[in-house]
Amino acid sequence: MKKTTGEIVSGILKGVVLAAAGGFGVFIGSVFCFLGIVPLCMAKVFPITAGGLVLCAALAVSKLVPKKWMKRAWLLLLAVCIVCGVYVGFGLYNDSIPTVEDRDGLIYEYEPFAEGSKAVYLDEESTLKFETPSIDMDGATALYPVYSAFVQAVYPEGKYDIYDFKYYGRKKSR
Repeated sequence: MKKTTGEIVSGILKGVVLAAAGGFGVFIGSVFCFLGIVPLCMAKVFPITAGGLVLCAALAVSKLVPKKWMKRAWLLLLAVCIVCGVYVGFGLYNDSIPTVEDRDGLIYEYEPFAEGSKAVYLDEESTLKFETPSIDMDGATALYPVYSAFVQAVYPEGKYDIYDFKYYGRKKSR
């Protein structure tokens, strides 16, 4: 059955209006996603799935594409949504695994010579003593309690600013 020019124009206008409204919705949703309101794994797939949904809906409303092709487009969109759902599920699972990222808290809890510090003190006087702090300690934050105990044992008592340090760049050896 051949379509008239009026039906074609009407179908195009319906598709354009639906695509514009849906595109605006996708844009607003994407802005909210990237503002951090939802987890990052969801923010990555929202524009893909929502854009595909808007495109398929606009094509279906316009009736310019044969039903056979629309059926294939909807099945492809369903497959994309399933893959995106698996990706989001995996991302949410990874986000649910607890991690330790409280580095600043660790540093302040073990600050050398600070009142209430969790740093370990020796019961007796150390046989090694430095008159001035001559060693720059540079290493893993997780070992900060060990560094702090060492400083308390061999350095002269005083205030050591934890952020007053020199960074020595490391190069990969070949």
